[in-house]
Amino acid sequence: MQTSFLSSEALTGVVERVTFYNEENGYTVVKITPEKRIPDAEARDGTVAVVGVMPELGAGETVRFTGYWIDDAKYGRQFRAETCTPIVPTTEAGIIAYLSSGIVSGIGPRTAERIVDHRAALRCPCIKKEDTMHRFNRRSVMKTALAAGISAVAMGSAFAEDYKWPAYFKVVTPIVGSANHSLAVAWTAEFTAQTGGRVAVLPAPNGYARAEWLNTGEGDVALVQANEYFDQMEAIEGYLTPEGGPTDTRVAMMNLITPWGYMVRGDGDIKSFMDVKKGTRISLTKSSTFLTGGMEALLDYRGLSVDDMSVVEVGNYGANTKIVTEGRADVTFTSPLSGTSYEAEASPGGIAWLPLPKKEDDPEAFARYRKKAVGYVPTVTESGTKSSVGVYMDHAFQTNHVRAEADPEFVYQLVKWLDEHYDDFKDDFQHAHMMSINSLKKFLDAGALQPLHDGTIRYLKEKGIWTDAYQTRQDALVKLATDRVALWQEAMAEGKAKGMQISPEDANFRALWEQKKKDAGFDQTYGQIVMSMQ
Repeated sequence: MQTSFLSSEALTGVVERVTFYNEENGYTVVKITPEKRIPDAEARDGTVAVVGVMPELGAGETVRFTGYWIDDAKYGRQFRAETCTPIVPTTEAGIIAYLSSGIVSGIGPRTAERIVDHRAALRCPCIKKEDTMHRFNRRSVMKTALAAGISAVAMGSAFAEDYKWPAYFKVVTPIVGSANHSLAVAWTAEFTAQTGGRVAVLPAPNGYARAEWLNTGEGDVALVQANEYFDQMEAIEGYLTPEGGPTDTRVAMMNLITPWGYMVRGDGDIKSFMDVKKGTRISLTKSSTFLTGGMEALLDYRGLSVDDMSVVEVGNYGANTKIVTEGRADVTFTSPLSGTSYEAEASPGGIAWLPLPKKEDDPEAFARYRKKAVGYVPTVTESGTKSSVGVYMDHAFQTNHVRAEADPEFVYQLVKWLDEHYDDFKDDFQHAHMMSINSLKKFLDAGALQPLHDGTIRYLKEKGIWTDAYQTRQDALVKLATDRVALWQEAMAEGKAKGMQISPEDANFRALWEQKKKDAGFDQTYGQIVMSMQ
């Protein structure tokens, strides 16, 4: 097995100009003045080129990127961004300078002062006199500047009706450029504009971090996919930690019904599963059991192992896609909904997707594949890159989780708001229409893979959607989850008492945890137990 690794680093600077922006997928080329000089990458004017899928940026913004350097044959040294975080000013003077810099068309210094004064007069939590102010939301400001000159926030308070929203809550997503991150930005911006409530969208580097941030309270709502939930409840690899292990979290709302599959170069020789052979260059993202498991499922179908392949290890989801179009790998496991896939499709040579073989084509090979690729529903792809539409792939229900103890009234009101204001955000991102009660019902009809939160169930009952069959499955899923969490707490307490580290690096604790599950009668993985429920 041959292995290479792409490391990630940070780059901070001020945007001087946007030389290219694709509205459909967010692919952007910007020139920035870096915080520190980078002589081998600077143009004559001292700027550095940054490329990748990003939120819409403007001249004058200070931005922190993470990613890696590439040497383009035509354009020279560039920074390939995997995440992009605008660093918005937090003082009155800073915000006024920011708004009047041209970042918002038509706003000069005097209008910027009026906007800040107006929001401060309304006691908006993101406008304060002190340096301890929270992050300022650009889209919220733009909407503030529209109706009646400046007052969308004043209008938004009317939508809150009798419920008092929390002043602030946090939504955890995958990285910038992923479909789930783009969707979160779309609906939270609309939510802020209409209610005045502040929402921070926090892109996490991998599934381990998303689980930890939700478990520890760093996030209030987090994106979870079924097989990630199964891995967490099984406490494997990076989930085998006190912060990331089995925890009772519940589905609050649906996010996307996402196709997942195997992307290759459009002009390459690999056209089907059967073309993947010993020595094929595969992408492996060891920071994600989900992405790693997806690639291993393909190898299992072919009767191969990781040791048979030429492996390219990458650090996160963005790099996992890009290395194929950059010629570093032949095949990767990813989603055609993601901005990174749209970017890849626009590259020279384009991309293609390997059709998932039907079960009847080779039942034994498919059984090996399905043992690893748990929690999917195979169907023809209807949404995503043009190259993926019509291709038979696995699809996953991606949901937003909250902690089981989350305020039921908050969850109820949030689900209600998302349903009642669906038309207000469904066109703000090309796949936002999937974030619907109809998609949640599809999840329930297919056989829910995670339990729902009580606040969500209350709203579904009001809508006349909740059934006795749903409740029966809900009760079984809750019992399975709470029993697993109790067993995990017991194992951690015993491990600590014996001087063990609650870590995947501690072989003794790993053995203790496996024995605990065996003694409790668990002879299948958590995912297998859920999938076997009738």
